[in-house]
Amino acid sequence: MLFSHPSVFGAAAAAGTLLITDLRASSGTAALVESLFASTSSSSKSLQFRVKVHSADCNCLAFHPVNEYAILTGSDDATIALWDMRNLSKEVRRFEQRHGDGVLQVAWSPLSPSIFASSSADQHVFVWDLKSNDGVIFDHKGHDSRIPDISWHPTRPMIASVAEDSSFEIWEANIVENLINSI
Repeated sequence: MLFSHPSVFGAAAAAGTLLITDLRASSGTAALVESLFASTSSSSKSLQFRVKVHSADCNCLAFHPVNEYAILTGSDDATIALWDMRNLSKEVRRFEQRHGDGVLQVAWSPLSPSIFASSSADQHVFVWDLKSNDGVIFDHKGHDSRIPDISWHPTRPMIASVAEDSSFEIWEANIVENLINSI
């Protein structure tokens, strides 16, 4: 069963900022994160968190499909960061020195909880495994322009990627299937 956040949602923002809103705050049940940015509006029915997570614009975020506390962020600083929403003061892990330009999208694999993909202005889609020391387990270089969006197939190890030149690719991430079958 995939975890969903019916009351918690977020946005990637300029200046390396991650914004998270927890709608449960008005009922006194907010438990995921400690407030780092209190709402200034007395009529506000939500709790808001604003955290500096990157040195350049934060372009994307992805909530983990199973672990309710894990979130990924990607930035124009060409890095990806893994966060635990219970403690947003320090990233759990930072993925650097792979993308040569801004990270435009991150997406968790629905098939394996340790795997995610990222797309970038550097025309690469990387597939990452949190269990790997290097992190990157596959590099897809099939586009000739920036790749602003990627999406995993919900039940098969396939990824769709679209580039700014309107090219669209669907490709099998066989490495993911091999990892799943080896478990």
